Amino acid sequence: MPRVQIPAWECTRCGHVWPARGERKPRMCARCHSSAWDKPRAPEKPKAAPKPKPWEDDISDEPIVAEDDFPAVVDVADMKSGRIRGIMLK
Repeated sequence: MPRVQIPAWECTRCGHVWPARGERKPRMCARCHSSAWDKPRAPEKPKAAPKPKPWEDDISDEPIVAEDDFPAVVDVADMKSGRIRGIMLK
């Protein structure tokens, strides 16, 4: 028995293949109903780097050392967003 070739359409979104009913191009995929069935998917955009958290900025690792009970004085220039960033000793 001879083989007959039938024209068919293929969805680029879901991969479904269905036979053509006529000369006109279908409006949507017969399976996933996508109207963009004949357009290739857009390449994925690279994800942006996560923004640093406000509490994870460049705080020095030096320990805050003060002699006796309260000999330390906080310098206003070393404060940022309400947190003490450094202590000056008397």
